[in-house]
Amino acid sequence: MQIKKLVFSILIFSLSGNVFAQSFDLGLFAGVGNYEGDLAPFLFVPAETHPAGGIFARLNFNRYFGLRGQVMATKISGADANSSGKDVGRSQRNLSFESNIQELSIMPEVNLALFKKGTFLGKFSGFLYGGVAVFRFDPTTQYQGETVRLQPLGTEGQGIFGNEEKYALTQFSIPMGAGLKIFLNDQWTISIEGSARKTFTDHLDDVSTSYVENLDQLISANGALAGQLSSRNWEYLNAQCNCDDFTPANSYPNSERGDALHDDWYLTAGITVSYKIRDLDFSRKGRGGCPNNF
Repeated sequence: MQIKKLVFSILIFSLSGNVFAQSFDLGLFAGVGNYEGDLAPFLFVPAETHPAGGIFARLNFNRYFGLRGQVMATKISGADANSSGKDVGRSQRNLSFESNIQELSIMPEVNLALFKKGTFLGKFSGFLYGGVAVFRFDPTTQYQGETVRLQPLGTEGQGIFGNEEKYALTQFSIPMGAGLKIFLNDQWTISIEGSARKTFTDHLDDVSTSYVENLDQLISANGALAGQLSSRNWEYLNAQCNCDDFTPANSYPNSERGDALHDDWYLTAGITVSYKIRDLDFSRKGRGGCPNNF
């Protein structure tokens, strides 16, 4: 309870003297996106790194606190083929996915402005941010030269009587990040930043729990394609022997397909450029006076 009171007091103090002396920025974000989950053998796979971009608006309450709203899009992907030579089990599982991500977020920012304005070091400031986001994803895979959406197939038995429902494609996440701002002048700011999104789903990659216990039941309920993409070990085995002896049969009934204990994450890193549109100074001191720049 004391901590809540302290946080509330700090917020009131920081805003009370500056709520009428704010500024408004518009900016662009450009960078890259990646993901961490069941089909990522390690955190950074260059082949699975994709462009990311967005636009944002930021209301600066004072030199130290701001509120940023952002629209961002990127792409994430992963493949067991990346584990070739490192993890035979992953390679034989032979799953892969990619998904576009569209995100809308709102994130308070805290500037670590440690040096006096007007000095050389005063042109730099570290910053931290975190908040809440709503995002949409839709995992797909490549099969026989076609792009196939995975969620409708219920590859782990979702939607079959007695199993969980198919996962939602619109979800919430918690973005958190840090970076360095460089104030070029009173209007222009550039920053370098990196961030991670904690999600509440283990299905960004369509891989989470176990192989279905009865492949025939999956095929009967969700179609032959669901059976073919539920376990793709048969494709790996045919490629190894350069034959077609193996068919789309579930090689691992009811055994582990993914790690259900850890939700997936997606990550971004890049550069932002922002421009201060105007100062919003409604205090008596600001009326008719000079702009109150940060």
